[in-house]
Amino acid sequence: MESELKRELRLRAQECTTEAEVKNLVEGMSQDKKMQFVYDIAVNEMFDEIKLKSLEFIDYCESSGCVNDLERGVGRQESLVGVILVATKMLQQQAESQARHEMQCLSEETQWGMEVADAISDHSVAIYSAADQLATLSSHYAAVLRGRRMGWHFTDEEGNGLPIDDTDTEQLRLDLEGK
Repeated sequence: MESELKRELRLRAQECTTEAEVKNLVEGMSQDKKMQFVYDIAVNEMFDEIKLKSLEFIDYCESSGCVNDLERGVGRQESLVGVILVATKMLQQQAESQARHEMQCLSEETQWGMEVADAISDHSVAIYSAADQLATLSSHYAAVLRGRRMGWHFTDEEGNGLPIDDTDTEQLRLDLEGK
């Protein structure tokens, strides 16, 4: 969504026919307006960089085959969960460091930066916790699938279960071959 400031500048710049006119337009802006524009640009550049890195990571995963086993036609969930777990832990550590730094130089002028850094830290802790739970649940589900391939329905996390009815066993094993 385009900010009001960006919209205003874009509309004014459209009226300019030379680079010198655009330069004069920017020079005529108050320092506050210029810095609001800088803030808007920095936010958008970071968001664009995050999206670009996401696409680069997807390309890497596809080219290396670390996420999808194309021969068997199955995904490697452990790779994705592992990357999520390590990435969220690294993000959590960086965010905590940023928040500590902001706290150390806290003043009225730096309050906004501290609040943002603190929110990033809080969210990164929550994301890491969710990633850790995802790893645990994925591990349990892998055990469930292994049991089914071996003819066993696990019924709890202790490994208790029941044998699979022989009439369903062969079809279930065939269905699970690719997983």
